[in-house]
Amino acid sequence: MKNHDIVNGQILQTNKKWSRLKQNQKNLIAEWLQEEYRGFIAVYLRKPKRFEEEYMIDSVMERMQARDIWIPYVEVKTYFTRKKGKWYRKLESELE
Repeated sequence: MKNHDIVNGQILQTNKKWSRLKQNQKNLIAEWLQEEYRGFIAVYLRKPKRFEEEYMIDSVMERMQARDIWIPYVEVKTYFTRKKGKWYRKLESELE
């Protein structure tokens, strides 16, 4: 069990991929990330800097832990990095 850890009596797979999540978990995480991103842009009227993005991802990771959804930080960050451009373009078109 080299890719598993026991935490609070549960076995967690440490190398879990985004594609291995259930669809409703993916949707929930995507919704939380988009909500954080939109909220930041609504408040500051600019794209977040790298350290601000990490703060947003940390906030979502806390929400995931509260719901017992476990996936490595890197997977969530990769997903966020891929999607943030699309979300920004969508927000730009809504504001015009």
